Amino acid sequence: MPEAIDAVGSMLSGYPNAAKGAPNSYVGTIAALLCTYPKSIALRCADPLTGVARLTKFMPTVSDVVAWCEAPVESMERIVEFDVRSDQQLKERLERERLEREQTDPPAKSNPVPRGYRCNVFVPPHAPQYQAMVERAHGPNVDRRDWFMQPDRVGIWVPLGWFDAEQAKVAKTWRRYTGKELMEMYGQPPYPSPTEAGPRATPQLDGFSVG
Repeated sequence: MPEAIDAVGSMLSGYPNAAKGAPNSYVGTIAALLCTYPKSIALRCADPLTGVARLTKFMPTVSDVVAWCEAPVESMERIVEFDVRSDQQLKERLERERLEREQTDPPAKSNPVPRGYRCNVFVPPHAPQYQAMVERAHGPNVDRRDWFMQPDRVGIWVPLGWFDAEQAKVAKTWRRYTGKELMEMYGQPPYPSPTEAGPRATPQLDGFSVG
């Protein structure tokens, strides 16, 4: 309150007719009125050069002070409302984008392998390695945590090491056979080679030679 009374004294310094002294009741009323507004606005209003004294020829009334202070208050309220509205619009946009992503992006599939198992590669039944993986899983001295079969999906989960080892085994045993080896394995070819067939026989059709 003392700061508000000092502000009123500063305000009245801009009025020559206030030199005789303003009543204490007047000073107290204007000071109490200034206390109802933000401090920055109240001090601006009491400024003898840029405040309410610039607009009134005589000592300002309560109505004069209210009219001067309400204008910047309304401006501040518009700014606050704009900020609140902008924050709300931003939250709504982010929520809308989140819902759109949930509708368009497929849900992440959870790992069906139980916790503690060491298998991380799924081998479907049509894969060349499937039979070997199943046989190894049911072989002796195999840790039960090294393989897993889903109840709702045909195939087997195995460690990557198993899969890589089977791949390496297949690559090591496979090779391309030569023509001679194929002939030894499957016998003579069903058709003679051009050199063995001799001159091409000329078929006859209704007494005419067909070349």
